[in-house]
Amino acid sequence: MNANVGVSAGDVESAGAPGIRVAVVTLVSGARLDRARAQWAALDAAGAGDAAVYAVWLDVDAPPADLVEPAELTEAADLMEPADLVEPAELAAAPDARPATSPATMGRRATVLHVPPGHDGLRLAAGRNAGAAAAIADGADLLVFLDADCIAGRDLFARYFAASLDHPDAVLCGPVTYLPEGFDYTGPAGLAAATAPHPARPAPPAGETVVAGELDYRLFWSLSFAVTAYTWQRTGAFFEGYEGYGGEDTDFGSTLAERGIPLVWVGGAHAYHQYHPTSSPPWQHLDDILRNAELYFRRWGRWPMEGWLSAFAEAGAISWREGRWVRSPAALQASAATAPAPAPRARDRRPPTRR
Repeated sequence: MNANVGVSAGDVESAGAPGIRVAVVTLVSGARLDRARAQWAALDAAGAGDAAVYAVWLDVDAPPADLVEPAELTEAADLMEPADLVEPAELAAAPDARPATSPATMGRRATVLHVPPGHDGLRLAAGRNAGAAAAIADGADLLVFLDADCIAGRDLFARYFAASLDHPDAVLCGPVTYLPEGFDYTGPAGLAAATAPHPARPAPPAGETVVAGELDYRLFWSLSFAVTAYTWQRTGAFFEGYEGYGGEDTDFGSTLAERGIPLVWVGGAHAYHQYHPTSSPPWQHLDDILRNAELYFRRWGRWPMEGWLSAFAEAGAISWREGRWVRSPAALQASAATAPAPAPRARDRRPPTRR
C-alpha cells in the first residue's frame, strides 16, 4: 500500500484513492455464472470505483467468450477473448505472457483466467491464487475476494479500503447476509434493508474493526475478504492440495494463525449471498469433505468441519476406523444392530497436536 494516502472510514466514498489500485477476484463456473454476473452488475452501486475484475473460470471447458459482458461492467473496454486465456502455470513461468491491462489505469476491465478442475474436483484454492497472482502482477494494491454467489453491499469497498489503511498487515473479513429465496435485488437500498449477518461470524458496527482472537481463525471464510498485496504474499496463498468442496478456507485460517498474520473483522463491509438450494450437511459433497478433512488433519493434527462430520456419522454415512473417517459399508448403514460400537463424535475426540 502507498503510505502517503491517509483516509478514514468516514472520508471514503468509493474503493479507490489516488495511487491505490483495487482488484476484485471471483471464482466462476457454469453453475454459478448467473450469480457472478449479478455480482459484477452491482459493482458500481457498491462503490467499486475503477476496481479491475479478475474472473477465474473453474470448469473443464474454456470459458464463454461473453463471460463478462460489457453491460455488466459499465466501463469495460478490454474484455478478454478466448484466444488470450492463460493458465496459472504460464503466469508463473512467463509473467509477460499474461493478458495485458494497464497498471497505471487498471480501470473497470475484466481479466479472465482458466483454472480447470483437478483429479478430484474444482480447484478453488488454485483459482484464488491464480487470480491474486494476475492482479498483483498488474499492479493491484488491494485484493477483494468475493464468492460468485455474493453481491457487494453499498459500503463494502469503502470499508475494506479504510480498514486496509488501519490494518495493512491483516486479512480483512466483512459480514455476510444470506438472502432469502425469492429476494429481488433492486439496488443497494434493498440489500441494506435485508441485512442480517450470519450469526456464526462477528459483525462489528459499521466503521469499527475487531481483531480476531486466537480461537477465531477457524471462522475465516472466503465468501468475502480483502488483503493488501504485501500481506497476501506474506500468507503464502491458499494450499493447493485441496480439490473439490471444503477444507481450503480452514487451512488458510490456520496458516494465518501460524504465521502471526492478524485476522480482522470489518464492520459495515457487508456482502449478500444470493439464494440457491442447498442441504445441511452438504450431502452432495460428502466424498470431497471426507478427503479434504483428512488432508487437513494430516497437515494440522486436528479435524476440520466437525459439525458436518458428526452429522454424517450420526446418519450412518461415515464411520470411524483405524484413526480416520471412512464411508460406512451399506450393510452397516442398513443394520445398526450388527454395527460395531459407535465411534466418538468428531467434536468429542482430542486429536494430537500438530507436529
